[in-house]
Amino acid sequence: MNDEGVVNRPRGVITDHRGPTGTSTILEFSSVAPGDSSDSGRVVHTRLEDQEAYDTWHLALLTKELVASRRCASDLASTLADLPRPEKNLLVALVLAARPELRRIAELGCSLFELIDGIDAARCVLSRQNEVRVPDVTDLEFVGVDISSVMRDAAAALHPEHRLDVVADVSEVQSFDFLYDRNVSSYAFTCPQALAQFLCRGQAGLLNLFVSLESTFASNRMGKTLTYFGLEELLEELDQPLFHLFGDRSPGHDFSRGRPVVEGFFMYGPEDLASAWWETSQRDPKVAEYFAQKAIRVEPAATLLKEGVPR
Repeated sequence: MNDEGVVNRPRGVITDHRGPTGTSTILEFSSVAPGDSSDSGRVVHTRLEDQEAYDTWHLALLTKELVASRRCASDLASTLADLPRPEKNLLVALVLAARPELRRIAELGCSLFELIDGIDAARCVLSRQNEVRVPDVTDLEFVGVDISSVMRDAAAALHPEHRLDVVADVSEVQSFDFLYDRNVSSYAFTCPQALAQFLCRGQAGLLNLFVSLESTFASNRMGKTLTYFGLEELLEELDQPLFHLFGDRSPGHDFSRGRPVVEGFFMYGPEDLASAWWETSQRDPKVAEYFAQKAIRVEPAATLLKEGVPR
């Protein structure tokens, strides 16, 4: 914060719902008469826009996920197949099992901080096999970033027994041990330098990144600015290795406009962490099977620059 009380944010940080695009996000609750295939008689009962639309939709969607995670944790018959979003909850839990000294967990776009419940569900499922030990979430500290005051308030209300701090701006997170990012970085930052500056505040991270195999460029998704970070630029800015784990393209529309990109999952951190994470995953046969199904491997991200867009 400067002498005038203005927060000094890293270069290239977006702090509002849409960024500079000006496009609206709309959520409608409507009804049509039976047999009205033309939709001409549709009656709109509720119409929400922009941040309110986003909050309402995701509050419902993520509450269902949170409840499913808590059910998975409490049901002694639950297996890995019952774990919601294993590409998030399982993979993060395995990092914490491999390196239990990582105690301060951060998340970009934390929403309801359903990650807490997902880690706990993964811990319960893995403990039943006695192969992998994940730290208890009550022993961890969590810090989240979310621009929505509704999400921040809900996250705190849903986790009163946890050490939890949810803030509105990345400038308020000065340090962390481990970061989880499910592509929120592409909405929060507009350049590799700003992303790297944030990552370097921590020791490690599991990141769903959209990277360009050429230069950095901006696209648009649901009315929001979407950044594809130039991978070569990003690697030059980071102070630790970046590994590509899996995933080449996200399902759905092509937001890259035909450019050579990778939309996948990455690990940021020292090589020994990546090795320990992989070794931990292979202790449990069901987890090892999941890794094989997802074609998860640990490869230097720089390999993508040499080999081009994966096929």
